[in-house]
Amino acid sequence: MIIPQFSIRSLLYLMTASGAVFLVVGLGVRGRMWAAGVTAALIMGAAVLVVQALAFWLLWACSNYFFKKRPNKALSSPSVAPTATEIEGAAH
Repeated sequence: MIIPQFSIRSLLYLMTASGAVFLVVGLGVRGRMWAAGVTAALIMGAAVLVVQALAFWLLWACSNYFFKKRPNKALSSPSVAPTATEIEGAAH
């Protein structure tokens, strides 16, 4: 489905939480020191999450580019008989 299905209850919870966050941010902008500290902590928490997501994406993209999946014949069990393609590859 293109449109995600959210219940009205979950949307009301989201709106209430965001209203509380923006109330604290507004108090911080108006000069309340505790609210400014909470606002700074929220901003830094969001920044940390974004930086970690970007670092994960960068490492994931590099590992997919440099370390492509290759069949590892060293990990195959010695008790398993070789396949016909392995025998042909060894003969050439």
